[in-house]
Amino acid sequence: MTGNERMSRGIDDAARIGNTLMVFFRYPVKGHVKTRLAREMGDDAALKVYKTLLRYTVDIVKDLEGVDILLVYEARGGKSLPRGVLMEGWAEVRQADGDMGQRFLDAFRHALDNSAKAVIIGTDCIGLSKEIIDEAFDALEKDDVVIGPSEDGGYYLIGMKGLIYAEVIFTGIPWGTDKVFERTMEKMDRLRIKVHRLPKLFDVDTVKDWERSLKADPRLKAMQELVEKDRGWA
Repeated sequence: MTGNERMSRGIDDAARIGNTLMVFFRYPVKGHVKTRLAREMGDDAALKVYKTLLRYTVDIVKDLEGVDILLVYEARGGKSLPRGVLMEGWAEVRQADGDMGQRFLDAFRHALDNSAKAVIIGTDCIGLSKEIIDEAFDALEKDDVVIGPSEDGGYYLIGMKGLIYAEVIFTGIPWGTDKVFERTMEKMDRLRIKVHRLPKLFDVDTVKDWERSLKADPRLKAMQELVEKDRGWA
């Protein structure tokens, strides 16, 4: 690296301060969300569950301090975001085309252009909390990557403080299978990346998962009732 390159990098690094939390989700369209769950309970019921989980996630992140929220959404039909999702001061961007790895990579490039640390979460993980998100950002003070495994073999959270490993981490992963976390960890182990592992949580993919969720967090039932009453929410 030349002296000019070091100087340029120093200026760029100094400009990137703060934390960005990216919330990944699909616009809630019947037949397009929670398709595995829909096979068990029908499209209408699955859509209500998805809207409930989306509101659940918004409720968790809305009071985070020292964190910029970036909504990264996949939309159909050019629709605007639901008014219950887009909080005042939150930014929004559409997901890139391609598989999940390409979408994650594009989102991290976007976030880390202005922030020192960036973390991605989904919207269907029960047990996710403000404390876990805070732990994720704190971990990036000393570790290169933070990851939260889910019981189905994927992960509910991943974060990093630079793009040096991003393309390798997100390329060649069997997305949508129970090998996502395992293959991701294998890649990071080979590269000797410093990783902080968060507690394992579970996603909502089946009726059994949803029933387990309602027992695990009583707030979900109340939020489900709000979604059912407010049909224009999403």
